[in-house]
Amino acid sequence: MNKLRPWAPPTTKSLDPQFLDKVVQTLFPPEEVGWEQEFRTEENGTKIKLLGLWLDCTWSFGEHIVSVAPRAKAVANILCRLMSNLKGVGNRACRLYVGVVHLIALYGAPIWAPKMMATERLRAPMRKVQRQVAIRAVRGYRTISHAAASTLAGIPPIELLVDKFANVF
Repeated sequence: MNKLRPWAPPTTKSLDPQFLDKVVQTLFPPEEVGWEQEFRTEENGTKIKLLGLWLDCTWSFGEHIVSVAPRAKAVANILCRLMSNLKGVGNRACRLYVGVVHLIALYGAPIWAPKMMATERLRAPMRKVQRQVAIRAVRGYRTISHAAASTLAGIPPIELLVDKFANVF
């Protein structure tokens, strides 16, 4: 009988070691340390992931930019749930929200900036994410244009941010 919780069912004296090992491995997965964690290739060998950047055989970084945009959008959606449109958080929290999403979207920008600036196909996914973030920051409706939302939120265009990150580093 459980003396601390008399209403609870009795606990077993011993646990199965295999079950306990499985629980521990699920709760605390073994960490991979070193190069193996940061270096990953695809099955067909056309691209590799190195330090969080997807590199393809043409060094165009298209795969990286296309994969980062949905990830930044997912983070934006998660943070968006914390901020209501009416009587929501203040300007500081909105700026923090914008900054977090931009840091995720612009990771590695000094490396892939020239390719993104030269290709409209690579700028479009980033603009979509920035538009969504700007609309949320100004608490606007989805019918607001990208230029209007960015201007009201005080967010420079993504091309200027990428250029700034590239010049700083």
